Amino acid sequence: MRMRCIPALLLLLGGCAADTIATLPPGTPSDEMAKRFGQPTQVWREKGGEVWEYAYGPQGTRTYIAGLDAEGRLISVAQVLDEAHFALVKPGEQPQEILRLLGRPGGEWTYPVIGERIWSYRYLEPATRPMYFNVHFDAGTGLVKTTSRSRDPSEEMPGMRLR
Repeated sequence: MRMRCIPALLLLLGGCAADTIATLPPGTPSDEMAKRFGQPTQVWREKGGEVWEYAYGPQGTRTYIAGLDAEGRLISVAQVLDEAHFALVKPGEQPQEILRLLGRPGGEWTYPVIGERIWSYRYLEPATRPMYFNVHFDAGTGLVKTTSRSRDPSEEMPGMRLR
């Protein structure tokens, strides 16, 4: 009896995981998006439409950026915490550009001694191992100085859990 319940439970869990904003077809109205997935964590109004951020965190490994047209219908959606989007972060960019590209960070730290402010984004590499992509801002100019990657400390210390 137990063996039959486990596959059923896995099927149910798989169904939940598949129901993400990324499964919505183009043309989905914004009110339907908000009804199914809640209000976005950030909205940018742009010429010809809006961009909605769905950041699952603060230490989540997924952030979705959805583009909507002037009528409030979905044009496209992407999960942005991945290597392709990280590669777009370049020195000299402003914090607003990083927010628009990757969404809000899961953590933010200031290091006065080295003159940096760091935003960290938790992600999965290669699809199973938690890592952090870090954006280093120059404390003087406020612009991106460099980027780095670091392992999730909970992977280094057994028993440690992030909240």
